[in-house]
Amino acid sequence: MADNKKTSSKKANARQRRKAADALEAAAAADAASGVASAAKGMKDLKTAARGARASKAAAAAAASDITRGVGQVRVAAGMAVMGDVAAAGGEADIAQGVAMLDHAETVAALGQIMKEMSAADLEQGLEMAAMSGQVAAVSDVVRALDMPALGVFLARMSRRMRAHAVEDLIRSRGARALAKAMRATSEEIADLGVNEIEEGALRLEASDALYEASEAMTESGVDHVLSGLVEAEASRAMGEASKEIATEGMAKVAAGAAQVGEANVKSALADALRNEDAVG
Repeated sequence: MADNKKTSSKKANARQRRKAADALEAAAAADAASGVASAAKGMKDLKTAARGARASKAAAAAAASDITRGVGQVRVAAGMAVMGDVAAAGGEADIAQGVAMLDHAETVAALGQIMKEMSAADLEQGLEMAAMSGQVAAVSDVVRALDMPALGVFLARMSRRMRAHAVEDLIRSRGARALAKAMRATSEEIADLGVNEIEEGALRLEASDALYEASEAMTESGVDHVLSGLVEAEASRAMGEASKEIATEGMAKVAAGAAQVGEANVKSALADALRNEDAVG
């Protein structure tokens, strides 16, 4: 009777151990599955964090490139603005010089006109003097024929002197006419130079305007690149921080999964131990 009770007790204990072993095995399987899933999620997060880190580096490189390019464009724009100032100053100076040369040309032309009028007056006076000299010479001949030698000699001398003055007037008229012609040519040359200076000045002013416009456009482009670079830099920083957070969460999930798998292994080992104990018993 006592042996039957012992046998029944052993069987009951064996059944309890098997149930406990089965429960541990089921719990181990559940923990292992949960741990593997957690580790898989963690690895996925780590991959996502790695992609985010690469994207952050790419954004940082693009930001540095845009900022560098923008700063360079702003510097170039400043240089172009300085060149525009120089061109504008040169253009204004050329125009002022051209206007002054035109004024000089008008002055020289006026002087040439005066010389021309003086030449005409000298020519007229010389011709009149020559005519009067001839007339006096004729009167001298008549006076001599009338047997008035002294008056004839006086009139002859006067005629020669008048002829000499007439020749001087005619020579001076010719010189004044040549000088007037030369002054007119000089006036035209000065006027041409003045017009050229004004045209060059206008071209420089146009170049200055073009440089100013290009400088403004370059400045706007440079500022846009700098702003884009700053936005990209901020995005890079945000992506970097997000990648670090995702990586931290991923590592935590991997660690938690590994811990669950470890617990599952312990439970499985305990289940095996219970089964072995039952088999030995």
